[in-house]
Amino acid sequence: MDWYEWEEEGKRAVIWQEGNAKQLEINGQTYMNIGENFSYAIGNSTYSFEQNEMVSINISILDKGDFQTQFDNRFGNEKQQQSACKKACDVMESNGGVKSAARNDATQQVGEEVGTKENHRIIPTKNQAKEIISYYKK
Repeated sequence: MDWYEWEEEGKRAVIWQEGNAKQLEINGQTYMNIGENFSYAIGNSTYSFEQNEMVSINISILDKGDFQTQFDNRFGNEKQQQSACKKACDVMESNGGVKSAARNDATQQVGEEVGTKENHRIIPTKNQAKEIISYYKK
């Protein structure tokens, strides 16, 4: 099963369909194969699928200037910084305008932090992403 995309004159449609052909014809429209996995963004949210299973939702509430690494002297020595991710998240949420950043339920750890302040990202693991998706579906 693969994802297929049709685009024409500013219109776009994406479907998940059996097979792995280079293209499909459906109702006179040619859909091009874009692979087994698919991600799309709406506003500040990105939804990612492996096959037809949603594996992550990324909601960006921060600007790049709001980022705070946990590896900062403000969080103590090097050993203390290894477990300062919650503290760094609280600072980032506060930087982003979240008023409840110090509450225990205001932060969700959904992946592995990699990179530096200038080139930073969170890589969600499959199980963490599923847990977060389940939590928000309730």
